[in-house]
Amino acid sequence: MQTQNEEWHAIWSNNSKTAFTLSKQDNTSLIINKGCWVTLPGRNDKCIITKLFSLNKKDIGPNGMTYLPWREDEKRFASFSWSMRGDSRFIVCYPTGRNTYGQHIDWDKVYVCEPPTDITAEQIQIILDENDN
Repeated sequence: MQTQNEEWHAIWSNNSKTAFTLSKQDNTSLIINKGCWVTLPGRNDKCIITKLFSLNKKDIGPNGMTYLPWREDEKRFASFSWSMRGDSRFIVCYPTGRNTYGQHIDWDKVYVCEPPTDITAEQIQIILDENDN
């Protein structure tokens, strides 16, 4: 049975499914939503969360999320990356998306961070608008 306190679980934080709470193994938690900036394990850049995915209204959390890295040296977002299976920057959220195609990451190494200092609000809004349903 799925509980709301298990490690690495992503549970919806609100009924509108616009944010989720991530429970880490050290008993800390993060709230992640579209537009949130994070650092991801294995990456040296900051990434913006571009979309949260839910396939079933009854799911307790998202199936996954997508992100887009900020290219600090080029002062732009990375290009979108697709494969035959979909967005290659799709990260699986547990427990709901356990069997979903995508990246399986060490959620204990995910951190919410401040946006880069060399980005404009307009650049951020364009990316978020491109990812609206």
